Amino acid sequence: MDQTTFNWWSVIAQYASIAVSIGVGAVVWWYTRVTQGIRVQGQRQLELLQAQLQQGERQLEILQTQLQLGLAPYLIARVTAYRRGGQIVPNTKIADARGSQTCRIWNPTDRPAHQVSALVYTGGGNYFWSGEDCDVLVDYDGDGAGHELTARQLQSQDDVIHAIQREYRQDGDRYIDLVRDTAHGFLAIFFRDVNGNLYVAVRQVDFDGHGEEAVMHHTNRILRPFGENAVQTRPH
Repeated sequence: MDQTTFNWWSVIAQYASIAVSIGVGAVVWWYTRVTQGIRVQGQRQLELLQAQLQQGERQLEILQTQLQLGLAPYLIARVTAYRRGGQIVPNTKIADARGSQTCRIWNPTDRPAHQVSALVYTGGGNYFWSGEDCDVLVDYDGDGAGHELTARQLQSQDDVIHAIQREYRQDGDRYIDLVRDTAHGFLAIFFRDVNGNLYVAVRQVDFDGHGEEAVMHHTNRILRPFGENAVQTRPH
């Protein structure tokens, strides 16, 4: 092969190499664009799937809340009487050293309330707690009698908190602020539904004098262990 022919084939090889490089570059560019589009589409589908999953989780939470509410009774309570400390307990010869508040509780639903306890605060640091809780409270038989709980006076706010924690363990911790932060008189009924969820029905109460008479009962608030905490209901 003479020099001219060699040079000619060298030029052709160079152009061929350039053409191959351009072709490879074009293929790489096309592949990159295609895979980038696939990645973007995949990312959008993933985000859409995540959004659908979150929406499904929210709907499931709403459904669970509705199911739980369907199991929860609705309790109504009033403070009906006050006894000073040192008075004779009816039908006994024993004098109760502590003052007490008598609470009457109604459950107008067909859903049982379990482990029912009463807490009364009359202001001025005067707390009353029912040590003997009601194990099961179902709908009353129509005579309007309700169930009576006696809440006896405790020495301090800490005693009330300890009593709630002893009765309801860690479930009661979420409601401790009710005791710590409430400055006005109230009646609070603690109870569980059939699944063991702990609720508190709170009724604001205005007490005359030293708590001897409950003169005004305001609208109930239901404190729930899930979802929105406060539900306003009509006064009773």
